[in-house]
Amino acid sequence: MPQGVLRTLLAVAVVSSLPATARAAKQGGDPPSPAAGFATAPCAFHVPAGQKVRCGWLTVPENRVGPGGRTIRLHVAIYASRSPHPAPDPIVWLVGGPGGRAHDLSSRLFHRVVAPYLATRDFIVLDVRGTGYSQPALSCPEDRTAPGWLQACRDHLRTVADLSCYNSASVAADLADLRRALRIREGNIFAESYGTRLALSTLRDCPEGVRAVVLDSVVPPEADQYADGPSKFEGALSALFEDCARDAACNGAFPTLRATLLEAADALDASPRRLSGTWHNVPLAVRFDGRQLLQAVDLTLYESDMVSSLPWAIAHAVDGSADSTWLEVIGRHEIFVSRRIVDQGAHLSYACAEEVPFTDVARLRKEDDSRAGMRQAATGLSIVEACRAWGTRPTGRRETMAVTSRVPVLLLSGRYDPVTPPSYARQAASHLANAQVFEFRGLGHWLTANEVTSCPQRLVLQFLDDPRRKLDAACVADKPPAWRLR
Repeated sequence: MPQGVLRTLLAVAVVSSLPATARAAKQGGDPPSPAAGFATAPCAFHVPAGQKVRCGWLTVPENRVGPGGRTIRLHVAIYASRSPHPAPDPIVWLVGGPGGRAHDLSSRLFHRVVAPYLATRDFIVLDVRGTGYSQPALSCPEDRTAPGWLQACRDHLRTVADLSCYNSASVAADLADLRRALRIREGNIFAESYGTRLALSTLRDCPEGVRAVVLDSVVPPEADQYADGPSKFEGALSALFEDCARDAACNGAFPTLRATLLEAADALDASPRRLSGTWHNVPLAVRFDGRQLLQAVDLTLYESDMVSSLPWAIAHAVDGSADSTWLEVIGRHEIFVSRRIVDQGAHLSYACAEEVPFTDVARLRKEDDSRAGMRQAATGLSIVEACRAWGTRPTGRRETMAVTSRVPVLLLSGRYDPVTPPSYARQAASHLANAQVFEFRGLGHWLTANEVTSCPQRLVLQFLDDPRRKLDAACVADKPPAWRLR
């Protein structure tokens, strides 16, 4: 339930117990608004072993337009730098989704998400409004097969939250309150996937105190994400097929990949199979028909450590020898992401306010129809329908406009990313005066957490060291994956 207001005095009183970043900037910024405050508290999530972490609650107004209403609490974690003298500008990390649970994800993937950056800076993670351990969390029942689950979830959440207040503009104001409450003079934003939209909104609305921004897998607010969906999937798939065709060994083993994929989808439609097994001890069973195959291909393009196996898995989609590959990627997304890492109520509230109302549904249908062989594997029609039931008020057209800024920004994208393609990074960068853009040929989505290469992390560290310096991009090798051939 919403908590009472924490006064500015309380935020000031806890500064001495915070890591060096908050202490070092004790003269920075304006005081928090009367409805915002920070208080230390035990961490609500599992803290990685051996890490020094301070946690607490940032209390902010739920409604940023109508003052005097109820407040909500956002759970914050400040990972202390390993340096005895950390840089005074911490990193604030924003996860994607929308609706991603930042603490659960960053603690589970600590050594990829947080640890590389602690050598020089504190690293701040927060569950943005509506997500994770923040209160209220906009969570829906895990079983989404029950009749009427969407309406039931919506009706329940309306008793604890004004769903129209959960959007990127409100998060930008929350981040400004966080900076002021922790007395951080200047900080950096590090965002991935939909978190990049939150970061861009912050650059637009609350740029004070933002030193530099890293955008990994970019979501520009002006892009029509859902209408673009079918062409984005097609583009990522074509890029992978082209790279395989250019490689003598891959082309020799899989010379007709596109035809092979569509033939396999036809065969599975004619004779669907059932994939069953476990994913990390969780039972998993799916009906494997043509559309499920195409959806699994789409999901695999996200996964940088799995794309090298995709041509082989397509070639063996019908005979069953690639079933473990398909179960792995489906498990990652259907169990880990959908059930454990994303709050569906928050996902819908953000998307139904600032994405779906501005979707060109006619173009989306046309894109689907023109790619009948893709079996609507990447369609946005399902969320368009869900948003009709969700019933959130749309934000204004301002939320669909490109963001301009002179703050230094690093933009990273993967050639095989089927949801935030390199064209999105270039589109956003065209409006940013001090942007550096890098595309990684052999990678998919969320580059800085990939297990294939540490190059994206190294670029981020270089950039944060001096955001206005031209980066040494020697590690961004233009080479395809090491293809699995058998």
